[in-house]
Amino acid sequence: MVLSTLVFVVVAVAALVHAAHAQAAVETRTLFLTEEVRPGAVRGDLVGPVQPQDMVAQPGEEEAFQLAIRVPTTTRLAAAVTAGSDSWLVKWTQVLRVENVTITRPSSGAGGRTGQFEDPLPPQLGDVTTFDAGKLQAVGGQWSAFVFVVSLPIGMPAGVHQGTIQVTSPAGVVANVPFSVNVVDTKDGTGASDPAITPHDPRNYKVLFNFNPSWYRAIAPVGDAQENYEQTYRTLWMLARHRAAPTHWQRAYPVADGTYTCSAADGYLKVFDQMPWWADGKPGGVPVALMPNQATARCNQPDYEIRDQKTKATKFDDTLGDTAKATSFIRNVAAQWTTSQLVDHRTYFLNPFDEPDGHQNNTVVPKVNTLVHENAPGVKVLGTTWPMVAGVKKYCKAVTVRVKGRAARKVHKCATKPGQVSSNTVLRDGGSDDLDGWIAPYFRSYGFATTKAQKAVGLSRSREIIDRLNTVQKGGGEKWTYDLPLGSSQVPQLSIDSPATDARFMFWPLGRDEFDGWFIAVSNRWIDPIETTKVRNPWDAPLSWVGTKSSDHDNMGPHGVVSNGWGSLFYPPIRPELGLTSPLAQPVGSIRLERMRDGVEDVNLMTQYRNRFGQAALNRRLVSVLRGLRVAKNLPGGETFPAYSNAGLPLRMEIARRTMLADLAQ
Repeated sequence: MVLSTLVFVVVAVAALVHAAHAQAAVETRTLFLTEEVRPGAVRGDLVGPVQPQDMVAQPGEEEAFQLAIRVPTTTRLAAAVTAGSDSWLVKWTQVLRVENVTITRPSSGAGGRTGQFEDPLPPQLGDVTTFDAGKLQAVGGQWSAFVFVVSLPIGMPAGVHQGTIQVTSPAGVVANVPFSVNVVDTKDGTGASDPAITPHDPRNYKVLFNFNPSWYRAIAPVGDAQENYEQTYRTLWMLARHRAAPTHWQRAYPVADGTYTCSAADGYLKVFDQMPWWADGKPGGVPVALMPNQATARCNQPDYEIRDQKTKATKFDDTLGDTAKATSFIRNVAAQWTTSQLVDHRTYFLNPFDEPDGHQNNTVVPKVNTLVHENAPGVKVLGTTWPMVAGVKKYCKAVTVRVKGRAARKVHKCATKPGQVSSNTVLRDGGSDDLDGWIAPYFRSYGFATTKAQKAVGLSRSREIIDRLNTVQKGGGEKWTYDLPLGSSQVPQLSIDSPATDARFMFWPLGRDEFDGWFIAVSNRWIDPIETTKVRNPWDAPLSWVGTKSSDHDNMGPHGVVSNGWGSLFYPPIRPELGLTSPLAQPVGSIRLERMRDGVEDVNLMTQYRNRFGQAALNRRLVSVLRGLRVAKNLPGGETFPAYSNAGLPLRMEIARRTMLADLAQ
C-alpha cells in the first residue's frame, strides 16, 4: 500500500465530514483525543483528508476519537454503533461519556484558566433506549461529548472497516456520524507481519503506577473478602487495559515470612498473571510484575518491610532492616513467584529507598540490590534515582580569537563543570550491587544548560544525564523515568488543565530516545493536598498537589507548584447522578489516561520503526513534532528538554504516526 493511500485514506462515506447534521439546530464535530472540548467552544471543522473519525491503526492497538455535540435544549443523549456497521466495530467499540470537573485554582504553568475541564470518562450504562442517569447529560447551548474507543485484536486482517455512530435522545435520532478504521498490516525487516507490541512482548514499553488501596477504599468501601477480590480484579483489569501495572493492591502481599499460605492472598497473586489483555483476551496483560518489598500484618503474623523507616519527617535516615530477615523474605517471595510462573522479563523489584541521598546510594541501596540478585535470580531491581557524578571538574582549551583589524591569536580559556553533591557510580560499575533500571526524574532525563564559558572550551552539558543513562542501557540496564508536577509550560504535564496533548505527547520524547519504562509515584492521590489526613473526592476536588519548600535540593520539581490531577488519573466508580453506584465496578478512567495509553502505543510504534529502519530514520519521521534540546523555563536546575510547539500538535502527531504506519506496511 503506498503512503498516500494509507495516510490520506478517505472512504466514500467520509465525504460527510463531521457528519450528519441530522437536525439544523444540532451541531457536531469530530476531534482527536488530544483536542479539548470546552462547554463554550470546540475547534471548527478540520479541513483535509486526515480526520479524527477515520482512524488508522495496526492490529493490537486501540484507537479513539471524540464526538462533540451541541443541542438546543437540555436532554440526555445515548450513542451506539448501528447494526448496519461492520460487525467487528459493533463488538469492539466502547462508548464513554465525557464529564467535566471544575478547576478554581489553575495548575502552575498551565495557562491560568479556571472553569470546567473535561476529564472523567464514565461508560455509558444500560440500554440505549433508556434515557436515565447512565446516559450523557447534554446542556442546551453547550458542547457535550462522547469518546469512542475501538480495540483491534492481534489477528485482525488488514482492510477498511466502516460504521456509523447514531446519537439519540428521548425525542428520536439526533445525529448519524460515519466513522472507519483502516487496519494496517505492519511488517518487520524480513517482510513478516509485525502487529502492535503487546504487554507480553519483551519490547513493550512498561508503565508502573503507585496505586494506594486504602485511598481507593476510603471512597469506594467494600465488605467481605469476595467483594475485596472483585474490586481488586476489576481495578487491575482497568489498569492493565491502559497498559499500566500497579505497585500495590489490597491483600496481594505475603506474610512476614515471605509466603502466601496464610490467607486468600495467593488468590490475588494468581489474578496478577490471569489479567486478560483487552483486545484478544490473552492472559498476562499486566506489563510489569512487581515483586513486593513488604508484607502486611495478618493471620497473627507481623508485617515486614525491608526498609527500616526511622522517622516520618525525612526519608534520608531510613536504613536497611534485619538483613537475615530481609534475605529470607526475598528468597521466599521469589520461590512463590517462580512456582506461580510469574518470573519472566516483566518481573521487577522496586528498591524501597526512594530518591536516596548520597549516603544511602553508597550503602543501603547496593545492599538491597545484592540481596535481590542473589536470592531472586532473574528479577531486575529498579531505583528512583539518576546517575550522578560528584565534584567540580576544570576544563581548559587553547582557542583562536579573531578581532577585526588584528591578527588571529591563541588564548587559553578555562571553564568548570559542576557535579552533584555525591556520586552513585557504585550502582553502575558492574557487579551484583548495581541497579538494573534507573528511574530518573522526567524533567531531568536529558541534561543542563551550558554556559558561554563552557561552550568556549568545547564543553556541552545538554545531554549530560541521558548520555549516562545510555551507557547504562548499552551495558544491559534499563532507563526509566518518573513524573513530577512542574511549573513549566515547556515540559508536558499530567494536570487536567495542561494542554490536551500533554498526556500523550509526554511519551514521544521517551519513545524517540529509547526509554524502557515510566513510573508515577501515585495514581489515585485521593487526599486533600494540604491537610493530607483528609479524604478528597476527585469528582468534586480536582486539586491534588500543593508543593512545599524542602531541603531536598537535588529534587526541587514540586516546590511551590500546584497541580490539578497529578497523581490522580482515574476516579472512584461512585457518582449516583451519573448512574455510578457500585464500589465493585471498574474505576472510571480519565481522558488523560486514554491519551497516556495512546502514548504508550506510540512508543511501541517507534520501537518497531527503529528496529526496522534505524534511529536516524525515526528521527526524520518525528522532526515535525520533536526538535533538539533547549533549556526549558521554570525548571529547578536549568535542565534541558526536547523543543516542541503545541500549535497544531494533534494533527502533526497523527500525521507522523500514520506516516510511520505507512512505512511499516511496505
